[in-house]
Order: sequence, then structure tokens, then C-alpha cells
Amino acid sequence: MAACMDKAYKRCIEYAKSEHCSLIPLNTKEDFHKTMPEGIRTGPFRSWRGFWKMEGARWVFASNAMRAMHIETVRLDVKFITDSSRGNVKFVIFSERKDAVFSARTGDGVERLASQTILAAGANSGLLLDFQNNFGL
Repeated sequence: MAACMDKAYKRCIEYAKSEHCSLIPLNTKEDFHKTMPEGIRTGPFRSWRGFWKMEGARWVFASNAMRAMHIETVRLDVKFITDSSRGNVKFVIFSERKDAVFSARTGDGVERLASQTILAAGANSGLLLDFQNNFGL
């Protein structure tokens, strides 16, 4: 949990106290970068402060993460289907071992195959994936 304004940071502190676990303070750009895999470290993180929870975190404010992903995938020449039926994923189809997504069935009833699948559904991810059973939470 992090914030760049004092009022919001006070809410972060209150939330951190309620967690009853060990949290790592994030006070610098370098602190934030240490929480991310190599290659996706972007942004100056000016005035950002917060806390890193090593285990049990289950929610992220996703809009900026999705924007960053979109910018990078466009740069890599990824094609997007965004109209209301062809771009509306209704169901994902997994491998037999359920360790990979093979395709997605969209609102127009077409099964769309891909060598790689990126789920960018944000808070709607739970409509497509069973997080409770897939990740042992």
C-alpha cells in the first residue's frame, strides 16, 4: 500500500497497523524498485511512501499497471481486440494440467488461440479465474 500525498499516506499507516504482520517500509524510489522484477522498473516515484507486504497481499490498484503494460505491449507490436463482442473474454481455456491458458472464448463465440495470453482484467479477473482454488489462498 502506498501514497504520494500526506493525507493518503496517513491512511496507509492506519492500514499497516491493522495488518498485525511485518511490513517493509517504502520511502524512496529505490525501495519501490526493489519490490519489482528487473525490467519493469518505471516511474520516478516522487513523494511516494508506503509499505510492502511480502506474503498474503491480494489486491492492487491496477489502472496504472495496466496502462504501463499497454504502452509496453504496443511497443512490442502486440495486437489488441477491444470491440464489445470480439474483445469481451467470456471464458479462458486451460491446458490439461491447468498450468497454461491455451485460448479465450470471446463474446462473439469465437475461440481465439494465442501462443501467449496476458490477462489484463483488473478487478474483473475473478470473473475468469478461480483465485480461491488456483492459488491455494
